[in-house]
This record gives sequence, C-alpha cells and structure tokens, in this order.
Amino acid sequence: MEKLDRYEEALVAYNKALKLDPENFSFLFSRARMLKKLRRYEEANADYDRAELLAPTSPLAAICIKASVDVGEEVQRERAGEQVVLQNKQSTPK
Repeated sequence: MEKLDRYEEALVAYNKALKLDPENFSFLFSRARMLKKLRRYEEANADYDRAELLAPTSPLAAICIKASVDVGEEVQRERAGEQVVLQNKQSTPK
C-alpha cells in the first residue's frame, strides 16, 4: 500500500500490526514513516523515539534519530509558513 501512495491504508495496517506486536521495531518504524508522509509530525516523532528505545543498538536506531530531527525541522518549516500566511492575511487591506 505504501508503494501505491495509499498512506492512510498503510497506517491502518501498521496500527493493527502494532496491536498484535507492540514491541515490533519494524512496524513502529514503518508507521512513523507513514505518519511523516501524512504530515502528522508529532505522532511520527513519538514513534521514531519509541522505535529508537526498542532497538538502541540497531543500525536503524541512527536512522530513527535522523528521521526525528528531520521531522522536527519539517514542523518548524511548516509553522514558519503558517506564520507568513497569517501575517499576509493580517496585512491585506479589506
């Protein structure tokens, strides 16, 4: 589903998988990716952080850390863009 850009459906599948196996690093990491693609950054960050805690010695833990930082930067860019839009609306004469 992910390869078909059906992120919502993939997210549902990862949620179901995590209910069956909540400590599964792969499921958690994949769900974080889906959340990021859906621009649900805070949730994605939480999943990346939890995945890193589940497998701190895994080479993929470094990817979780990097992804978490990337998500944080994405949130900052999005918020900055929202500020610009808000400022433009406020400065537009009526």
